[in-house]
Amino acid sequence: MRVSVQRIRAVSQVVRETYSLDMLINGESEETLQDVLADENVPDPAITIDERIRKESINAWISGLAATERRIIEFRYGLNKRIPKPWRASAVSSG
Repeated sequence: MRVSVQRIRAVSQVVRETYSLDMLINGESEETLQDVLADENVPDPAITIDERIRKESINAWISGLAATERRIIEFRYGLNKRIPKPWRASAVSSG
């Protein structure tokens, strides 16, 4: 990550004066301390929660299916860590 010396000094100055993440770093930009410190490699918690709820809902729904039907759906759509397959391959794999 490349950050200019001037930007580091501006952030450092803000940190010394305040603890608010919503405060603007300097008067020249609309950038807040939160914007600078945000880790772009961490997935958005809202997306992570949505994905988990979606998986739980799908698993609850397919758990009511017969075993053969459930396996076909899992193979076809790559559910429960299965590799997605075309519908013909899914049908052949299941039975």
